[in-house]
Amino acid sequence: MLKRLSLIVVIVALFGSLLVSCQNGNNGTEVSEVKSVDIYIIAGQSNAGGYTGCDDLAIAPLWDKYNVGTPNVMYYGSSEYTYKNANGEWLMGVNKFSEWVPVRVGMGCDIRCIGPEVGMAAYLSENYYNGDNAGKTAGIIKYAHGGTSLFEASKSDHEFSGSWASPSYAATLESDTSEYTGRLYIGLINEVKSGVAALAEAGYNDINIKGVFWMQGETDKNSPDEYKTAFEYFVSDLRRDLGEIMVEDLSALPVMVGEISETSGSALKDAVDVNNGFIEMQRSLADEIENVYIVPSGQYKINWMEGSFSKNHGDPWHWKTTDIFAIGEMVGECIVEEILSGTVDVETNSLKG
Repeated sequence: MLKRLSLIVVIVALFGSLLVSCQNGNNGTEVSEVKSVDIYIIAGQSNAGGYTGCDDLAIAPLWDKYNVGTPNVMYYGSSEYTYKNANGEWLMGVNKFSEWVPVRVGMGCDIRCIGPEVGMAAYLSENYYNGDNAGKTAGIIKYAHGGTSLFEASKSDHEFSGSWASPSYAATLESDTSEYTGRLYIGLINEVKSGVAALAEAGYNDINIKGVFWMQGETDKNSPDEYKTAFEYFVSDLRRDLGEIMVEDLSALPVMVGEISETSGSALKDAVDVNNGFIEMQRSLADEIENVYIVPSGQYKINWMEGSFSKNHGDPWHWKTTDIFAIGEMVGECIVEEILSGTVDVETNSLKG
């Protein structure tokens, strides 16, 4: 994998304690079974949510379980989307899974669409459960909404769903905020809360949030400097709020950032220049914010030039099946080879390769 992954990544390895119950009789104490799950969160806009229609002929040879999944990689969450009704009004819909089920096709914005979770599941199911991880389960919680911003949002067109602006960033906006500011951020936190609660109800007593995959930026690509500022607040707030959910210190939680495509929206030179400027900023995040990885998804082109015209496979904004699958695999590879393979330096609370 072509990586631009930070070598300074912190991981807080959290191990659930065994539940011990005393019994009357000659057997003394009995240790209950530990039921463990590692959670990975997907958040962002449409390429995180999954607007890619599934090409069965293309994906079948990549993962033979793409339609049924595997029991050791489970899914919970929501892919939200907006659409216009017959009267031209913007409405919001959601493809929601409120129970934990195996990851498979159909967890994008509708039942035949996919996001990065499918490639992640294929890689994790094959590589994550050997050796020290044998018998473990991975859980993917997704909360994403297409066409949304990390900045401010107002009720115009499909932006009524709100923005991803985190509380600390929103506080810097002063009078520019509205009731829609940070609505998606709050939704993400609530989605994680409900997913964790569902795992606990299912008997999991060793629940660990291991990392976040953030795939967003197409909406904000014209403002890379402001985006970096907003993202720094986003990561800090997210680690704090996820830590409050788990009642643990997650200030070292790894965050994986997916690059936007070099040809997102168009392959014309002016558009590519804007995209590459934004990608350059994204790549700098790993150097300037501790414990951030960059997933090099920008290399997968959505549009291309034919003569003087920008062409695409029918959608100028979203990757095709094989590419979104490959991007998910890269996230899985990052998890296995970088996040889980590191050792934590207790003094600096940072990852050592």
